[in-house]
This record gives sequence, C-alpha cells and structure tokens, in this order.
Amino acid sequence: MRKKCRWNRFVAASALALAAIMGGCKGAPAYQGSQRDVLATYKVRRLTADLPPTIRVPAAVAAGKGALLSRGYAIKAASMTEDSGHIEGAPADPGILESIWIDIRQTSSGTRVRIIAEPLGNQVKSRAILDAMLSQLGL
Repeated sequence: MRKKCRWNRFVAASALALAAIMGGCKGAPAYQGSQRDVLATYKVRRLTADLPPTIRVPAAVAAGKGALLSRGYAIKAASMTEDSGHIEGAPADPGILESIWIDIRQTSSGTRVRIIAEPLGNQVKSRAILDAMLSQLGL
C-alpha cells in the first residue's frame, strides 16, 4: 500500500512540474513589430506569428539569419525553398543543447514564422528574435 501512495505522489508531482515547465495549454498572445500589428502567440516552447502576405519566405529567412547574427549567434544550418525555410542558430557560448530554431512556411494567408529556443523554450528570447526579424523586414 505504501508503494502505491508514493507512486501517486510521484505522478502528481511530475504532472505539476510538467505543467509548470510547459506553461499550461493556453497561449500567450501579444502584438509585436514597430506598429504592433503582428500577433505572435507563445505556447508550449514555441512562438508563432503570421506575417503579412507581402512578406515572402526568402525575405523572412534572410531576416531570421540577420536577427540571429546581430545577436551573436552562429548559423549552424539553414535551408530554403520558395515555400519554406529553416534556420538553426547557436550562441557563441552555448549551454547544454542550447540553440534557436526558426521555421518559416508559406500559408494561404501569408508567411508563418515559428521560433523555438531550445532546450526548454524561452518566451523573452523568442520574442526578441522575432522583433529583430520584424525590424529587418520593416514591420
């Protein structure tokens, strides 16, 4: 009986810790850019923003690279097509598994950007990188 009680406590504590790390299921939306007209939502380690239809994937990829380089990151990997792009950056002095991932996809309504600060996610860092991208895009 004691083992079952300890197991239940462990499961409950693990669930609470996971919920604290993930920040709940509800996203945290906020407007970004110089005109505060780009809505970006942070949810479960990922910041997602839809750019206006005038911004194409190649321009967003270039802005992502520029944003990372201006913040002292090295570009570890980058790929791009007309419809999608991916950038992986690493800080000059990375911690354990520390990196930034930027995924860019063309959607029916515009261009979608997703930023993940590895390993656990970092909303402040992700939003700062998005702001740098938006600045380079003139938004």
